[in-house]
Amino acid sequence: MLVRYLSAFLSVSLAAGASPILDPSGTLKLGSIPASVSSDSLVAIIPSPGTPSLFLGKTFDDILSYDSATNQMLCRGATLQSTSTADRIALALCAQTAPTIIVEGITNGDILAGVDNSRHARTLTAIFRASSPRKNSLVLVVSSADEEEVDQELLKQQVKSLYDTVAVEQNNGMRFNEAFDLQVVAASSSADAAKILALAGNNKDNQVGKPLSEALLRANEEIRQSGVTELALDPPNVASAYLTLGTVASQLTRRIQAQLLVWKRRTARGLSVNDLGETAAELRDSVLAEWDGQTRAVAGWASVATYRRKIRQQLIELMDGGITSVFEESVESIRAAALKRLEKQLLKTALSDAETQIETGAQALRQQSLIVETTLEKVEVPSLGLTKENVIRGIIAYLNDAVMAFPDSPSAKILRLNQVKKTVSKEKKPGKRSVDIALDLVAMLRPDGFGSLQGFVGYDLPGGNSITFGVHNDADDPQVVSQFGGVRPPLLRVQPKLKVNVEM
Repeated sequence: MLVRYLSAFLSVSLAAGASPILDPSGTLKLGSIPASVSSDSLVAIIPSPGTPSLFLGKTFDDILSYDSATNQMLCRGATLQSTSTADRIALALCAQTAPTIIVEGITNGDILAGVDNSRHARTLTAIFRASSPRKNSLVLVVSSADEEEVDQELLKQQVKSLYDTVAVEQNNGMRFNEAFDLQVVAASSSADAAKILALAGNNKDNQVGKPLSEALLRANEEIRQSGVTELALDPPNVASAYLTLGTVASQLTRRIQAQLLVWKRRTARGLSVNDLGETAAELRDSVLAEWDGQTRAVAGWASVATYRRKIRQQLIELMDGGITSVFEESVESIRAAALKRLEKQLLKTALSDAETQIETGAQALRQQSLIVETTLEKVEVPSLGLTKENVIRGIIAYLNDAVMAFPDSPSAKILRLNQVKKTVSKEKKPGKRSVDIALDLVAMLRPDGFGSLQGFVGYDLPGGNSITFGVHNDADDPQVVSQFGGVRPPLLRVQPKLKVNVEM
């Protein structure tokens, strides 16, 4: 009955009498600490965030508080999420000033899964990194009604292994048994918590304690000078695993971006990536294989495994998004090139009769459809659902609309208008027979390039003669080469045209 009363009293007093002594910015507020309070019997209670505390009777959200009625510091434990500098300072202050530290919220599941994979590993890591030279009492409270169900030896072994790893990181030669007196207890009620507090009250420092406010100020100064609060709360092995993941992810990200940049430079020039399907498949397979191979060693950590899967998915999304964008731009380039070739073919018979134009249009459409389908076979990426079947119908429909609308297109209208002007401007004397001979000389220069330069110049000579000279740097364009049966077009082509006009 007395124990129950004592536990209820402690819960109420802790909840009501505790005052925050560290604000979110990491600044100490020591006005609530009496000057006469010593640090020799200070007890630090570290509950698990978001979990009702057996010692407080509720969840605890303050960064660091002090209860003058019981001479106890209350500090919330770490989480698996990012932790602020103030949280790291609070845990370090507990390690530096409290002879007895109580960590609660540990479960049997945490022990079986490995405490070094849990949030408690982050709490203990912060305590071990900032532990004082004196020997402290460390009490680990396991939430369990049956003490026999708690594998105390396994938990102690895990905690000692974690300390040894931190000691190597900190170049600390002090052994665990020299730094801490470890106790593992099971508790499931406030009565159990009261017993633990009663035992903790008997663990006083052998040395004469300094005033608590002075001890906190000195500890805060030493903590900031040491830079220990600048470290993440991850255990060293987990931190190393995260570093490995970050390094590999950065390397593969740069590799993906470099390949995407090569593709983008080509599509920006209006050209398709003809080997996109094969290259994209090789990129995805090699990147994922390299990621899985280089990060397999760190996949055993539960907290790291989740992050590993997340980063892997981000790499996949980066690749798939970039490949999809390049595929769409390549399809647009193929469509534009097909339309350009189609219009050239249609212009040849634009002044012919309707039947000839229809026949030429159908033939040109079949030819361009075959070229488009063949080109798309090298561009498609079936593993991402980017196949030619999804776009070929749209391109063919677009080209068919272009054939139907060509007679009313600007290029066809200009050609017919020039023909009318030429006919109207022809001089002829009534009733006079004549034979007019004229020469049209057309020359075309086609150096290497991808069609970025195109121009024509013409000059009309007396007597109906004319000279036309053009330049188009598309000799090594794959599409032009395919039009000439796989060979490059001649560098210079001259086409003389003799015109004989006989009027009777």
